[in-house]
Amino acid sequence: MTNAQASSPCATSPCIGVCTLDETSAFCLGCGRSLDDIANWSRYSERQRTEIMLSLRGSLPVEQD
Repeated sequence: MTNAQASSPCATSPCIGVCTLDETSAFCLGCGRSLDDIANWSRYSERQRTEIMLSLRGSLPVEQD
């Protein structure tokens, strides 16, 4: 790995600071990712992170006012 690769930032994380796993689905209620995705986020390639981000769109419930 080159210095440029080591210092390049990861894709924006979908984390919103609400780290609570749903007991039924085992997905985070805040960002919608699985525990494996959360734990491995920094190791994923840019393509993997982008694919996960795209799969999360629309997968979280919309809060009703």
